[in-house]
Amino acid sequence: MKIKCMLDIKKFNKKPMGYEIGAIQNRLANNLSKSQVEITVEELAEYLVDGCSFKPALLNGSQSIDWQSQSVFALDFDNDTTIQEELDRCNLLGIHPSFGYTSFSFTDIKHKFRLVFVTDEVITDMETRNKLQITLIKIFSKSDINTKDATRLFFGGKRLISTEYGNTINANEIIEKYYEEDKCKAEYVDTTAKEERGVQDRRNIYISYLSCTPLSSIPLISTHDDVSLSKIYGNHKTYVFETNAEFLNYITSEINLGEFLGIKQSNSFNCIFHNDSKPSASIFLNESDQYIYKCNSSSCNVSYNIVGTIERIGNFKSRPQTYKFIKKVFNLEVMETDWQKEQKEILFENLKALNNGEFEDICYQAGKNITGIKHYLERLHIIALDNIYNDKLSDDDGNVIFFASIEFICKQMNVSPNSMGKISQKLAVLSYHKVLNKLDDSQIPDTMFKKSKSVASNKKSNNHVNYFSIPSYTVNKFIEVEDRGIAWKKNGHTMKGMSREMIARGDGLETANELYPQYKKVKTEKVDKETGEIITTVADRTTTDMSNKRVEVILKAIGELISSQGYCTEKQLIYMLYKQYAYNTTETQLKRMRGQLSQFGLKRVKATKELKLEYNIKGNGYPYIIISN
Repeated sequence: MKIKCMLDIKKFNKKPMGYEIGAIQNRLANNLSKSQVEITVEELAEYLVDGCSFKPALLNGSQSIDWQSQSVFALDFDNDTTIQEELDRCNLLGIHPSFGYTSFSFTDIKHKFRLVFVTDEVITDMETRNKLQITLIKIFSKSDINTKDATRLFFGGKRLISTEYGNTINANEIIEKYYEEDKCKAEYVDTTAKEERGVQDRRNIYISYLSCTPLSSIPLISTHDDVSLSKIYGNHKTYVFETNAEFLNYITSEINLGEFLGIKQSNSFNCIFHNDSKPSASIFLNESDQYIYKCNSSSCNVSYNIVGTIERIGNFKSRPQTYKFIKKVFNLEVMETDWQKEQKEILFENLKALNNGEFEDICYQAGKNITGIKHYLERLHIIALDNIYNDKLSDDDGNVIFFASIEFICKQMNVSPNSMGKISQKLAVLSYHKVLNKLDDSQIPDTMFKKSKSVASNKKSNNHVNYFSIPSYTVNKFIEVEDRGIAWKKNGHTMKGMSREMIARGDGLETANELYPQYKKVKTEKVDKETGEIITTVADRTTTDMSNKRVEVILKAIGELISSQGYCTEKQLIYMLYKQYAYNTTETQLKRMRGQLSQFGLKRVKATKELKLEYNIKGNGYPYIIISN
């Protein structure tokens, strides 16, 4: 059996991003000789699992008015169901798909997939098409309601499921049996009645409907009518999230902002927030897989995710008020147990201590050491607050555990991904001062370990997942923090020199392993020359042979300078060894070995008037010098 639909044959191996989606839409709308295809159902299925994208309808453009006919209907399942559960429902209803396929985001833990139905006759009447699509969504209640759009684009996926290409459905029979006029029609209200419902006048908020369909949700958002919106967009079953982060990820990435607003053509349209004579706005998926509303007009230039967009349209006065509205519209809930409330209280108290002067008063030296990166510590508290699970997932001291890749932390802190190395250094400095704990994989409860791997898989991230916990900042903890602050200064540690080697040389391997748990061991492989067998050995990681050799050379140079003048400066050493090592190589090695100098009978001190006289040090200022201990 052959069907007609819109097909883009460019292949993807992961979910297309914003500009890629725009390119797909343009190819489908502007190159009809290639995008309008007549193929068999089996051929369509093969294209989709090969990474191609399609629109089930046959269109002469990109808008609903361009709809011509349709014999393919697809349902999207993203949450709270499984493939088997929906196939069982198909058997129960006697409505069988021709095939299905898993989406790019599918995992064994979280099933994301699509079922594709083919009608026994081509539908050429838009009303019949709409009734059938809405009815299918209604009877398959866990499917995405946004598939109702006649111009809906579906991406390809990973693998086929339930391939019975000869299966067809009869539109008239399904509509006659299951279609309910009152429940399937959207209930819209007269926006002029907003004052009667106690909603404030928003005449100062400019909203344009030029680019919207007649069924736009914008009037209902502007009047805070969550009841009517919930009847249209609400999930049939309440979605419950364990953490605020899961909730935010769902609403920003899973809810198609353009379809929710009722924008006719989301890749280019007249901005709804100003008097836009030429299309200057678009809605796209950014690199974080979030739907973003962006206006490129210099007079507007807004950039919002769904939260900001709803907040602006509805003129909401607080972020909690916006979240509450969104939860009601989409039937969402964030779980919060007594344990979660307790952990949040601890983190909020920590933030108070960091900002009311208590931390600096008790931890004077530690406070000075981390003053330039304290805002990163505060931001980590916010990340932790959004990621407290309802299970009692804590470290050995009862501190709440959270996980994140360094790339994710960079994004949350508005830092370029190119600075991941610097962020890692800063986190290690915070861990050194015991205001943040970095945990080894072996310290993580199995439940959280599985959650973190599932999240990484859903985000298609290859970045290492890091595990952290934040202790409660009690006066007893502050004693430990200040002890580390004093040790940091005594050992001459610096932010730039921060590394596992610096800590291993100055504070010992135990402390280095505490700050860099993922590098505690080193694995080596050697081939047995006699048997050809690969022999793997795992040993404790120490300093490298290369760095040990540099330390040996530097110590020899220090000895020579002290013998000739009684002291030396780091600058002298850098110039003395320039033929062997680059300047920055010697400089970095010196920073990393400062804490180890006492082991060699040396010390690094700031020159005083007395020391300058004693060693006949010329020049202005009081540099740091290395002398015999």
